[in-house]
Amino acid sequence: MSVPIGLPSNREDWLDEVNNRKLVGRTIHAADLASGSKIGYDQFLLLRVLWVSHKRVSVPERISDFLPSALELLAGCQSWKTYCDSFGTPKIPEGTFAMARHYQMKAANSKGNTRPDTFDTPIALRTRNMLKEQTTRVSRLHLDETPSKRSTNPPQTPVLPPSDDDSVLDDEEESPLLPSPITPAAQVPGELQKLMFPPTKDEQIVNTALLIFLSALTIHFDVSEMCEWTMHRKSFIPRFEGGSYEARTDGYLDDGQENAYALVEVKPVFRASKQTLIQMQESAQMVGWIKTDADEAKL
Repeated sequence: MSVPIGLPSNREDWLDEVNNRKLVGRTIHAADLASGSKIGYDQFLLLRVLWVSHKRVSVPERISDFLPSALELLAGCQSWKTYCDSFGTPKIPEGTFAMARHYQMKAANSKGNTRPDTFDTPIALRTRNMLKEQTTRVSRLHLDETPSKRSTNPPQTPVLPPSDDDSVLDDEEESPLLPSPITPAAQVPGELQKLMFPPTKDEQIVNTALLIFLSALTIHFDVSEMCEWTMHRKSFIPRFEGGSYEARTDGYLDDGQENAYALVEVKPVFRASKQTLIQMQESAQMVGWIKTDADEAKL
């Protein structure tokens, strides 16, 4: 599937792409629709989604207003302190976050994958000392690491039937490396990213690590009585005049009645390596979520 380097971020760019693809006058209602993970560029354009980049080093103000309350809640949670103190050690902490840390370590374990001789190749264009410093800094970034391959079979969660929605990364075409959100991991040089963040074939480990962590983070607080994080692969099937498509999530924040407050979509590779394809899939999910929402009539 041929995809551009970046997706339209404003109406003018979108109109240019529609003209280039000879889609003027066409709508999603008359298009041939593929599933969310197999979405093509033409279908994406007809969904009329814009991707606007927001580069920040801090959280938005509307979210930061909640930080004092969140910090106060966590300050009274001994298991949170135990969990935070466990980073940098191979020992799994006791308490609420034990399973979360267990799967995070499986997802982020890249020990032994950084080979010193790799940095002797001309492409590195850096001294060995500089690369050693960068590798040391990266090794401390537990929460931002992407999973690695394992030589042994780790404990598995129940395996779900294969779904089209897991195949967005199976396309053999490589997408150009795109800018990622500003995190310490995103600032790692490209040649180090491939070593420190090797892909894994088992997306379920990454998904399990994230959702168990989110559940552990909220389970002792009142919010858990109103909603909960679930691994249920919720399906959205938006229907249009000429057809429909299906988009599945990797999980969501459930209001208790299988209505989503937030969607979860994980990938077993560093996001920037397939950013355009991932954004197109996420666009299909968001359109499906909006189109099938019980409050659609209010839009």
